[in-house]
Amino acid sequence: MAYELLTPDTCALALINHQPQMFFGTHSHECTTLMHNIQILAKRARLLKVLTVQMLAEGFEIYVPTDACGDITEEAHERAVQRVVQAGAVPMTSVQFMCELQRDWARGETYAGVMEIFKAHTSYGIGVRYAKQILGGHAN
Repeated sequence: MAYELLTPDTCALALINHQPQMFFGTHSHECTTLMHNIQILAKRARLLKVLTVQMLAEGFEIYVPTDACGDITEEAHERAVQRVVQAGAVPMTSVQFMCELQRDWARGETYAGVMEIFKAHTSYGIGVRYAKQILGGHAN
């Protein structure tokens, strides 16, 4: 299988079982970090109007942002990731997903939205805000 970058036309996002009560038993990731990563995915998908469907059984290539998934222990999380990899899925992070869809900063229709997601949910956002203060209107 040749690797191709994700595009809005060739991917979909499935957020499965992200119920608030499920976070009480999550110990593989810190809950605040997990929530930020889930929001990165959901907000980025909304910017591009990415469909949400269940596709692995239908033969689609599946990429799993593992930092937006949690389990009761780190061991349980790692075994779950191993299982989806064995089934043919490719692990990645939520920021990788967002950046790969953006591809470059010339994609103007989603630039502002992606920058807002960065600022709200990643440590990169601190650098963006700092650059904006130092460079003024020249940094977004």
